[in-house]
Amino acid sequence: MSNKYLDHLQVIVEDDANRQLINGLSQHHSLQQRRLQVLPPAGGWRVVLDILNDPATIQQITAFGKRHLLLLIDFDGQFTDRLALYEKYKASMTPAVSDRIYLLGCLHEPEKLRAAFNHSKSFEQFGRELADECAPYPAQNLWQHEHLQHNANELSRLVAQVKPFLFVS
Repeated sequence: MSNKYLDHLQVIVEDDANRQLINGLSQHHSLQQRRLQVLPPAGGWRVVLDILNDPATIQQITAFGKRHLLLLIDFDGQFTDRLALYEKYKASMTPAVSDRIYLLGCLHEPEKLRAAFNHSKSFEQFGRELADECAPYPAQNLWQHEHLQHNANELSRLVAQVKPFLFVS
């Protein structure tokens, strides 16, 4: 990421498997590399979500009005509980900030998604395919998988807001 004053997507990942998924997305042929910043793995879903409760994080998102923040976690089968915590943190923010924050993740963990495909794909391959479905002509096949379909609302919001600057047509 080269200029924090331009539209950009900053990504905070829970663990290495999620980092590999984002690495796959970052290899997409239409992606503008300079508009994506992936931070090192945070070390757990709670650490990722608690970032939203950190005044310094909110201050940075406020100061850099073109920053969008994607949180990528494993829901570990606890989608409702983790989504509720995310929504609680977002409720304390102004809409100008909360509208630029997104939460995505596998219903359980990326390893279970890969197992559902008989381990035939690497996490990076999944990341590239997921990016393909968000690029100019989305097919929306992989995102409909039972391990990912719960992301539909957030994905729709994310794609609508970041696709114009993150992907070249």
